[in-house]
Amino acid sequence: MDGLRKLLDEATPAPWNIGGRKNPKSGGAVAMVNSPLWGNFARVVVRFDDEEADDAGGLANARLIAMAPDLAAALLKAEEALANIASQKKTDEIETEYEAECADFEAGFDTCVDVARSALTEIRKLTGAA
Repeated sequence: MDGLRKLLDEATPAPWNIGGRKNPKSGGAVAMVNSPLWGNFARVVVRFDDEEADDAGGLANARLIAMAPDLAAALLKAEEALANIASQKKTDEIETEYEAECADFEAGFDTCVDVARSALTEIRKLTGAA
């Protein structure tokens, strides 16, 4: 995930949106992906030449590109929470004889699980999944 973190840090900051449309002289159409920092920075074909309606796949491509930085950030957040869970689990197995530390583990574990679930819920919302 270090590569994803690096890529996200180097990319144009979110939010990315689907902005205006352009209709080339040939008759197709493109959706513009933009950000407040860069303005329009990507064109995605949503209608091919001589077609009468937008292509569902092209529209989905534009939406997926626009949500890429938000999805990447949510995935990194979930990964970090799961790493914290794994780390706390190892600590708990070593120190189970100490009641206070076990209580701390339980609270920390629940917090990490909540963060991971929250991140996955965010991904579901971004993608429109149930």
